[in-house]
Amino acid sequence: MQKANSVEGVKKQTKELHDLKAARKKYVGCITTKTPPEVYEDCLDEYNDPVKSYEKYSIVPYNVLRQKQYDHELELKNNQHTGVLKLSKQTKISYLPKGLHQYIDAHPEKFNDYLH
Repeated sequence: MQKANSVEGVKKQTKELHDLKAARKKYVGCITTKTPPEVYEDCLDEYNDPVKSYEKYSIVPYNVLRQKQYDHELELKNNQHTGVLKLSKQTKISYLPKGLHQYIDAHPEKFNDYLH
């Protein structure tokens, strides 16, 4: 029984990741089109800075994006997708990605105006 449940869990997780892959790509594409060219230039110069450890920051607010995709699939009456994407009632939704929260916490002097 436990093995069957784990196989079902893996299938559900795989389906969930597949459903969110396009949504994540579109979200990042939207941010890409709204980011000034100077930021890209700075990031090309800085991305490999071992002190700043940029690889630990995420730009996608996973739960809110999943909720938006769930709402979209619900409108389309795609029950197979909605069942996979539905968040539990205990899930916290933040419109800022976890990585941004981590960066702000690590660099509060850069974000004083933003935090207030």
